Amino acid sequence: MAKSSIAAHFKRELEVYFKNLDFKLGYLKGSKIIEKFPNEHHLYRNWNDNVQAFLSGNYVIKSFRENGGDPNLNVSYNPSTKELTIERIKNGKLTGNLNITLKTSYDFYKENYTVHCDDWDPDLPDAPVD
Repeated sequence: MAKSSIAAHFKRELEVYFKNLDFKLGYLKGSKIIEKFPNEHHLYRNWNDNVQAFLSGNYVIKSFRENGGDPNLNVSYNPSTKELTIERIKNGKLTGNLNITLKTSYDFYKENYTVHCDDWDPDLPDAPVD
């Protein structure tokens, strides 16, 4: 569960980041963005109305590879600084295609807890009905 949750969470983070890329990156050759990725994550998941899971831990990017994609960009990752650098190497509009392969290691722990509802919190699903 931890592996799939982490992979999905990290994939969503990267997708949002790259969708906003064209707004942050300049339009001229030589423009670059340097983004530092945190190595700590906290994930929450609701299993049903009253049970929630909490994952917390660290991950390390072991290897990074760009698998082609946008010919206007050069993407690199520096493991010592944990920084992803995206540099425009040609003028022109971005294609929006970027394929990256990351291999990570992670150390997470999981906690489950039950949320109960009392009369003072009527918004929860198991709240008593008057």
